[in-house]
Amino acid sequence: MENVTMVIAAISAVIGVTATIYKMLFRSDAKRVEKYYEEILKPFIIDYHKDRNMNVINFLDNKAERDNDVIPKYIFYLIDNGKEKSEDLKKVLLYDYIDIYPNDNNKMLRFMEMISKFLAFVMVAMSFSFLLYGAVCISFSLILFLQFISENIRLAFELLGLSIICLAFSGVSIQITRLINEDMYTLKEKRMRKLIQRKTKYYDKNITKYIF
Repeated sequence: MENVTMVIAAISAVIGVTATIYKMLFRSDAKRVEKYYEEILKPFIIDYHKDRNMNVINFLDNKAERDNDVIPKYIFYLIDNGKEKSEDLKKVLLYDYIDIYPNDNNKMLRFMEMISKFLAFVMVAMSFSFLLYGAVCISFSLILFLQFISENIRLAFELLGLSIICLAFSGVSIQITRLINEDMYTLKEKRMRKLIQRKTKYYDKNITKYIF
């Protein structure tokens, strides 16, 4: 009976921690995406049904305000490029509608994305820990070098080698985190272009599979 109680307590603790992490890190993002869907994508799909050759830039001129943070910045990036990117803008909006539409498949994908983001945060925490540990190792190795004692010199080299490994691991972890964390609200132009390219490419290959 004690074992059962311990298992239940452990499960409850895990659920509690998970719920807290979700509220702190992901809940506001989920609401932000939901507002983008309600304020921009649903009205867009209604107008798109009425006229598939609609002027999407004119549509967004009446809907998309620059200070509205629920709208991803790649939308404004495409608007700023005007006619040159108007077709890409339409593809991106349709992709986002498909991607965010509240069906079971997308809910499962959102859950997997949440796990991916959680792992990204864990990796950032790990990289910071290794960075801190590496800095401490370097400090101790410098102190040992300055003592000019043969036994300490050997230990100093070992600490220096360990610090290099920790710093390298920290840098690699950060780079991996940047790769796996696909932030639709990024402000970096390079990442916006990659997002747009991926969304338009998916549209071109798969749009005929969907009914709006």
